[in-house]
Amino acid sequence: MVVGRVAAPGPISFETTPTLLEALTKSGAYSPGAGGVATPGASATIARCAIYRGSEEVLWVDLKELLSSGTSGVDITLRRGDIVYVPDDQAEQVSVLGQVRRPGAVVLSSNMRLVDVLANAGGLTDDAAGGKIRLVRPSSGLTREVAFQDLVKPRGANDSAEIALQNGDVIYVPQTGFSKFGYVLQKISPMGSLLMFGALMAGH
Repeated sequence: MVVGRVAAPGPISFETTPTLLEALTKSGAYSPGAGGVATPGASATIARCAIYRGSEEVLWVDLKELLSSGTSGVDITLRRGDIVYVPDDQAEQVSVLGQVRRPGAVVLSSNMRLVDVLANAGGLTDDAAGGKIRLVRPSSGLTREVAFQDLVKPRGANDSAEIALQNGDVIYVPQTGFSKFGYVLQKISPMGSLLMFGALMAGH
């Protein structure tokens, strides 16, 4: 599935395992150049994209670096069910993962609060541990935990629960029954970084 700033968003089928550039080309983000190497289309000035794998992983890819490498050997192999999100260059967005009904990217608008972001992601699932919502800021390593019940209080009732969101933030909602959870930010190549979440069952 390729969504966002592409000519033909939606699901894409392949006969063989596709790469990221093949999926972007087929969605209209890029046009094939000499030797089959993708080149930016006339209407595309895409700097980066995100690959969402289930509700626990997000992989950010520097597309300029990927294209400048000029070889298919460094392209990223996609998996069945991956969602490729191509943001608008001017838009600011956060990623919402874990126990929400629509994991993925949420575009930030003026004065948007964390509770608004969760609502845009479809709200919490029945299995969500609402008392342990975690915000991760990969750019600085900042992490913060907040309870959902504090977020839904009227403005001013609990200002300490308010979090000023920034472009690139990741919000993770763990599953109930898990007492400890964390994340790993892994640099997979000069062009990409993978943020993976994990949890430990209570009592283990």
